[in-house]
Amino acid sequence: MELSLLLMEKIAVMLLMAVIGYAAVKLGALGESDISALSRINLYIVNPSMIYSAMYSDFSMQRLKELGICVVFSVFVHILFIGLCEGVNVKLKRDPAKLCAAIYSNSGNLILPIIAALFGEDALFYSCAYLVAQCIFLWIHGAFIMGGIKAVSARKILLNPNIIAIVISVIIFISGLKLPVVVEGAIDSLAGSAASFGMLFVGAVMAGVNLRSAFSEKDAWIFATLKLLICPAALILFIRIFMLTGTELDAGLLLIPFVSASAPGAVSVAQMAKLYGRDYEGANVIVVMATIFCILTMPLMIYMYQVILL
Repeated sequence: MELSLLLMEKIAVMLLMAVIGYAAVKLGALGESDISALSRINLYIVNPSMIYSAMYSDFSMQRLKELGICVVFSVFVHILFIGLCEGVNVKLKRDPAKLCAAIYSNSGNLILPIIAALFGEDALFYSCAYLVAQCIFLWIHGAFIMGGIKAVSARKILLNPNIIAIVISVIIFISGLKLPVVVEGAIDSLAGSAASFGMLFVGAVMAGVNLRSAFSEKDAWIFATLKLLICPAALILFIRIFMLTGTELDAGLLLIPFVSASAPGAVSVAQMAKLYGRDYEGANVIVVMATIFCILTMPLMIYMYQVILL
């Protein structure tokens, strides 16, 4: 319960930053060009710095093995979530952008500061496993269902700034190379701004959504519920089944990527929907609604995980 309360407190702080971004847009302090600039700064500067800083660690085979376990688990999570959400959408037949908003998490700006607060800075190393899996699935599965086979591009995956940052970080981790202290300091300073930049951007995006109409949209409730409650609960159930079959799982280690899995939808889903001419507004509403309610659902899911699996 203590971990859940700490999580609720941290999410409240993050959401307050988003409220500031929301207010800045509504009061005219930020315009469309400013929001676009925030997005590019996040994508090309702040996020890669955050990832490198998170993965900076002295090499050990044990940590490398645990990172591999988290990657495999994160791949399983995405396969499970895609299966569940695709199954629901067989009957609903909604735009694929809404589907993706229920599958892919805000596992960067929102989650990494939360993981650091809950488990310590060392846990950030393992949280990057979920980022790797999500980036690959988003640009294969997400791009395919939103833009067709032509939208699937290995080049977009390999040249994604987050993937480049992770590859460089893994090479440095395995080789034991050290960057100059001045460079490390600059990267750490940029990484420290990830939460504020990221949540200001989320708040700015929220300002473009009519919240009153959002709360009256049935699809938003359905897909936000899938993202925040049904998918994480199903994941807990599957982990429990695996444990009952005698499979050895380190539930304490897997709690780190589970936090990412229980997070609200990624803003990048709405941006991808806009790129491929899909239901940008619908995806955006789901992401915004899930972001608002995650202050209640994420602590609940973490509490359930602890009670059932630890």
